[in-house]
Amino acid sequence: MSNFLVAAILVSIVTYSNAQQDLTLVAGQSGVDVVDACINKLSAIPLFSNDFGFLKRIALVESDFGSNTTIINVNPAGGIWQISTTINQAISGSTTLAAVLTQARLLFGTDITDFVNGDFSIPLKSALAAKLYIELISVNGEVPGTVTEQATWWTRYYNENGQSSVFETTVTNYESENKCTVSKMDLYFLLDGSGSIGSSNFQQSLDFVKQLASEFNISSEQVRTGLTIYSSSNYPISQFDQHQNNSAFSDAVINTNYPRGGTKTGNAIEFVRTTMFNTTTGMRPLTDGAPRILIVLTDGESSDDVVQPSKAIKEDGITVFGVGVGSGYVEDEIHAIASDPDSDYAFGLSQFDQLVTILEDRVSVQACKIPTVFPDDTEVPISVGSGDTHYSEVQMPTNGSIELSYSVTTVATAIVYASSSTTNPNSAVYDFFFELQLGVTVVTMNSGETSTSAVELVSNTYASSSFTTGRKKRAVDTTDTFPVYLAVVPTSNEPLDATVKATGSNTRASGGAGSGVYKFSWMTALLLAMFAYKTFL
Repeated sequence: MSNFLVAAILVSIVTYSNAQQDLTLVAGQSGVDVVDACINKLSAIPLFSNDFGFLKRIALVESDFGSNTTIINVNPAGGIWQISTTINQAISGSTTLAAVLTQARLLFGTDITDFVNGDFSIPLKSALAAKLYIELISVNGEVPGTVTEQATWWTRYYNENGQSSVFETTVTNYESENKCTVSKMDLYFLLDGSGSIGSSNFQQSLDFVKQLASEFNISSEQVRTGLTIYSSSNYPISQFDQHQNNSAFSDAVINTNYPRGGTKTGNAIEFVRTTMFNTTTGMRPLTDGAPRILIVLTDGESSDDVVQPSKAIKEDGITVFGVGVGSGYVEDEIHAIASDPDSDYAFGLSQFDQLVTILEDRVSVQACKIPTVFPDDTEVPISVGSGDTHYSEVQMPTNGSIELSYSVTTVATAIVYASSSTTNPNSAVYDFFFELQLGVTVVTMNSGETSTSAVELVSNTYASSSFTTGRKKRAVDTTDTFPVYLAVVPTSNEPLDATVKATGSNTRASGGAGSGVYKFSWMTALLLAMFAYKTFL
């Protein structure tokens, strides 16, 4: 029987493509992947505010991400976001948006930023117009954060024929049905407990921590959590290996005291970097494949420097959410604390009750998109549920190559999208893709030589695990690298479990993308293997 299994693995070879794709620039394209890719691109514009998911929700309600042909056929020039003449005139005639438009023009060119002809059938152009309009109307106030507030705004400013109840129902149903699952994460909370917050607001901060933590399955194997309160001093409440179930962590949060005192945010960030994000206090090593996340919440200006501690903790591979609440926080300080882009990780809220009504929802969504860092030449386990996506990151040597080995242990299939330009590649935007199925898939990537791609697929093979055992290349020079992002998207109804190994080399690999790769379905391979097994009995 073992001969049969090895034969099945050896015969089955998978499909891949090194042809780049960017559907955000193709008129008439639609779908949630196109929308997500547009939003991801717009996040590169620093002057845009965090819109709390509003742009995606408008695309859903206006045209079902461009898939509602009845609506699109009525106004094809409006595109996915159904940009009207009124919206176009408002953003085109605005001097307030001049700086943002300049940034957009530098990034995307005049084809996307020229609104004179009024044709927004190109998805990225439609998305940019809608984002600019949200920014324009909200310039004298906050961008609406909750679904209810966004529904009211939408009917008042965006679609006068729309019904707020339809917006709320459509968004709520979609997001509940498409809620992502975080299988593994090390999540730490750093809360301001200074005297300026007040006991009532401090309690609401703790409520936010409890509520967000309850969204995840806290355990030693899945999501580990911790909490430190800071003011003039630091007060650790929980470390990663201390309260490893939801009930225990909730009890620790409930029993947290309000310390009062000054605000030393920089000192607190350095404290959790060196003390809490440490394997001695339960943080998992990179080989466990758990993304590391820190949420920093403050209500005022720090009395010490936050720039250097924030820079250091992000250089350690920790993704940081910077959250300012109330009227006393400094926006530039929050941006310095937060990871890039600010539109995903920097939050400014006017009231503490918005921590639960707005922030909890956005953090849980964004947490699913944070890439796992694959260290060089080390096996890392991943688990991807059906309907979810696993994001990861490897460091590519500028003039070298990376060999990726995916060892899939479940009877499941998936597509892996790779990109050097976007942290969350998908079917709409990628540099290349390849397929996964039961067995070992080995992919070799070179640093790109073309102007359109920084990373190129060289070859793809499918082999038994015995063919890759002991494979070793020269370690990557981490001082001269750039990130390549990967997204594993299951294509079957089965969860995919695998181990991944990325091995870097400072020498470019030889070979070409067309090097003898053929496609057999898993079933075809199985039948061929059965035939071979019977023949040689």
